[in-house]
Amino acid sequence: MNIVAAYYINYKDKKALSYAEKLFTYADTKAKKNSSGPASGFYSSDSWEDDYALAAALLYKATGKSAYATKYNNVYGGRTNPNWALCWNNVAQAALFYSPNSSKKSVFVENQSGLIASKTQSGDNNFCLIDSWGSARYNTAHQMTGLMYDTIYGKTDYSSWANGQMKYILGNNAGSKCFVVGYNKYSSKYPHHRASSGYQGSVTGNAYTKQAHVLVGALVGGPAGSSTTYVDSSEDYNQNEVALDYNAGLVGAAAGLYLYVKNSGTDEEKAAQKVVPKSEVSSELRTISGESGGGMTTEDDTKDPSTGSTGSTGSTGSTGSTTGSTSEKDTETPSEPPAVKVTGISFDKTYITLNVGDSDEIKATIQSVLDDLGITEPTGKDRGKIMKDLMPKVKGKADGKLVNQMVASMLK
Repeated sequence: MNIVAAYYINYKDKKALSYAEKLFTYADTKAKKNSSGPASGFYSSDSWEDDYALAAALLYKATGKSAYATKYNNVYGGRTNPNWALCWNNVAQAALFYSPNSSKKSVFVENQSGLIASKTQSGDNNFCLIDSWGSARYNTAHQMTGLMYDTIYGKTDYSSWANGQMKYILGNNAGSKCFVVGYNKYSSKYPHHRASSGYQGSVTGNAYTKQAHVLVGALVGGPAGSSTTYVDSSEDYNQNEVALDYNAGLVGAAAGLYLYVKNSGTDEEKAAQKVVPKSEVSSELRTISGESGGGMTTEDDTKDPSTGSTGSTGSTGSTGSTTGSTSEKDTETPSEPPAVKVTGISFDKTYITLNVGDSDEIKATIQSVLDDLGITEPTGKDRGKIMKDLMPKVKGKADGKLVNQMVASMLK
C-alpha cells in the first residue's frame, strides 16, 4: 500500500492511486494486528500503527483529502521520538517525515539528530553504530532519511555527515574494510547468502570457503563493534548477512549522495564520481567472480590508497570462480592494508540510461510539464507548447519517438 501510494506520487499513475486507496480502506476497516505465523517469533513486528500512519500520510500527500490527515492524527498525532532508524520493522521515521501534521517535523529532526549524537563511536572515523546486528543497514538507512530531509527542505544538516558515513562503509575506516561486496579489493568476500555462495548444505564449516559467485553490490551487516574487529566470514550472519532491506538503504543513500556531491562536493569527489562508460565496466563484471572483488574501473579505484598514486587494480587473490570447488579453503590471512581513500560513488551508465528512459519516468515528466502549463485535459491544440517545454527535459535521456507516442496517447 505504501509503495503503491508513493509510486503514484512519483509517476502520477492513477491506477496505482486507485489500488492504494482500496488497500487503505481494506486495512482501515479490518481488525489491526501485528505479525503472526511461523516467522513471527524471530521477525516480530512491534506495531501496526507506523505502517498505517505512513499510508495515511502518503495518501494525504497524493490526494489532499483531509480524511487521510484525520486518520493519521487519530493514531499518530501524539507520536513522540521513536529513537530508532528506518528499517523493515519500524517505519516511524518515514511516517514522521511525510506527516500532514507540521509539528511532526521537529520530532523527525529530534530522532535523526539524536541517534547521530548518541550512537556515534569515538574513533574509527566516527561510525554511527545504531545497533550491533546489521549496523551498516541501520547506518545507510539513517543516511537516506537525513538526505531526504536536506533535499526536501533545502537544508545541509545531514548531507556532509552522510557523505563521511558512506566513505566509512566503502572502506575509509580503521580496519580498511569495505562492506559492499564486489565494490573494491577491500570488499567483504564471504557474505552469508546461500545462493551466491554455492555451498551445499549448511554454512557451518564454510566460513572461508571460496564462493561460487560474487554478490556484486550487496551490503553485508557490517561491524558489530569496531571495523578492526570485523570478521569477514560466511558463518557470521550477524556481520555478514545480506538482505533486501539492507540494500534499500544503501541505494537510497547512494542516490542522495550522488546529487549532493554533484552539487556540493569537493573537486576530488566530483572527479571520482564520474558515470562509468559501459566499455569500462562490462568486461570486469563478466570476470569479477574470478577476481578479488575489484570494483568499477575509475580513477579512484586505480589509486593506491596509501600513496594516492595510480596503479593496477589487478587481482589480489581469487574469491572463487563460477565453477570452483566449494571444498577448497582460502586459509591465507591477509595483511592489514592502509586506510582506504574513498572519494565518490560510481554508476554504470547503461543502468542509468535504462532508468531514465523508462516509460513511467517519461510519463511523470510529461505530467510535470502539463502541471507547469496548467493543462488538465490536453488536446491536439496543446501539443506544440507541450513538446516545446518537454523536449529539453528529456533530451539525451529518452528516445524521441517514444516521447512523441506517449504525448499523443495523452491527448484528448
